[in-house]
Parts: sequence; structure tokens; C-alpha cells
Amino acid sequence: MSRIVVDIHEEASGIPEILERFGLKVEYSKLTVADYVVSEECGIERKRAQDYLSSLFRRRLFDQLKRLSEAYSKPILIVERDLWEEIRGTRIRPEAIWGSLVKISVEYGVSVFHTTDKWESAKLIRIIHNKEGDTSTGRNEETILVKEYPRKYTSEDRQIMILSSLPGVGPEIAKRMLENFGSLRRIFSLRERDLVRINGIGKKKAREIVRLMDYEYKGKNRRYLV
Repeated sequence: MSRIVVDIHEEASGIPEILERFGLKVEYSKLTVADYVVSEECGIERKRAQDYLSSLFRRRLFDQLKRLSEAYSKPILIVERDLWEEIRGTRIRPEAIWGSLVKISVEYGVSVFHTTDKWESAKLIRIIHNKEGDTSTGRNEETILVKEYPRKYTSEDRQIMILSSLPGVGPEIAKRMLENFGSLRRIFSLRERDLVRINGIGKKKAREIVRLMDYEYKGKNRRYLV
């Protein structure tokens, strides 16, 4: 039976189940690059239109697709649903979307396909898989060698991870903190009255955050250098 390796986070999309109905054997794995791997040469990233825009404006899209193109000689991006419908009524200019698609295709060499829903995406993935089977001497009948590629975190990613470790602070509140105050140094110097100005942080949460930031470390070998 033909095989395809799928990232575990794609299970909820319903696409792997459709692929199994098409007769493909799905193997789940925690992939560091790509959502679907159909051969040693071909990795596929799938993004819904909303996810595409979100990752584009959070500056993660290009990093993801650059890593995809470095890991696989035949990198493919599937954009599911209508990008243009998604930006209707917003301040996003169509030129920005065209510019991103040109950069992805020309600079990174990623082939971009558009689908309307999960069924079309699954059909496209099956077609790509079958074409790869025709050109890869049947290697996709065996276990596919998945390329490992550690994620490169941006400075913004690291800031969000640091703030998300504070009491009651998740990624969304962390982003609001940065949007309001700009840097970690400013945030760590805030008082309770400043923190409660952030949507999602009440008096109790602000008190816990400040208490943790002011807490004196009691380790055995502590030394105060300043």
C-alpha cells in the first residue's frame, strides 16, 4: 500500500482520513518541517487562507517555507480557501498578497496551489503522491525518509515564550503586553497598576506576576553581582 507521512497536528483537519479513503496508508509523525511528506524529495505545507495571512503578518511564513525549500527539492504549498475573500473588508492590500506569493515562488522555488476545501486539498495531495510514485522508482511504497529540520525561533517568538511562562499569561496576552510596552525590559519593570491596563490581566493576576518578578532566589550558591 502506498504511504504518506503526515504531521500529527494535521489529523484534526480531516484530510488524513480522506487520504486513507483514497487507499493511502497514513503514518503520523511529529514533523519539524512540512505537513505532508510524499517522497524523500517532496514535502507539502498546507495553510488555510486565514493561517496564511496570520503567519505572513507575524513574519513566520517566509521562515517556514525557506526551511521547506532547504529540506526538500520539490517543496509545495497548498493554500486552502480564498485569500482574496479573506482580505475583503480589511486594510490588507492585494499587492501585499501577490508580493508574498511571488517571493515564495521565485525566491524559494516553492510551487503554490490553491484549493477550496479539505476535499480538494486531499485530492491534490493524492495526485502529487501518485506523480511522485511514478518518478521515484516506487520508493513511496517503502518507509519514507523524513527530513529533520529544527525550527528557528525569531526574537519575537522568544519574547512571547518568555512572557508566556509568567502566571496566567499565555501567548495572546504575551503579544498584548509587547504591543503595549514594546520590550521585555520595559515589561519586567512594570508595576501592578501598569499591568492591569492590559486586556486579560486583572488585579489578582498582576499581583502574582509582580510577586514572581520580585521574588528573591534562595538557591544555595546564590551570589549578587550587582
